[in-house]
Amino acid sequence: MVYPRIRQTEEPAAAFRERGSSRIVYFAGDIARSFWISGNPDLSQLLINSVHWILNRQAPTATVEGSGMVEMFAWETEPGFALHLLNYTNPNMTRPFVTHFFPTGPLQTQFQVSDGRKINSVRALRALRDLPFKQVGSTLHFEVPSVLDYEVVALS
Repeated sequence: MVYPRIRQTEEPAAAFRERGSSRIVYFAGDIARSFWISGNPDLSQLLINSVHWILNRQAPTATVEGSGMVEMFAWETEPGFALHLLNYTNPNMTRPFVTHFFPTGPLQTQFQVSDGRKINSVRALRALRDLPFKQVGSTLHFEVPSVLDYEVVALS
């Protein structure tokens, strides 16, 4: 179905709300799934812009630049921080099966360290190797040479 059956409704397609320092974005439709299936760059830009609005001009905890499609998530651990990188670079990335992995990298990574902590070690746990890094203030810069399917980088 390309056009809705009802010409106009009072139901919003998206709702953006700000209360104090909290920001919420709600989409009535499944934007992420629609983007995943269609690859429509407009839906991708809508998601990216929504995340930027939620962050309210705050720098993200981690950024990765390089070729391929990589999902990342980070959190604080008892000894420091962990950055997980999942490589989705694959012609079947929107299908429930993957028959072959397509490595990606190198990935230029920036990580914001909370509370101005000093990092002494950056280690790729899957590759079993230490990664050279540079810390400037609260920003850590390092390169992940390659990710086959996933990598976990420990920062301590």
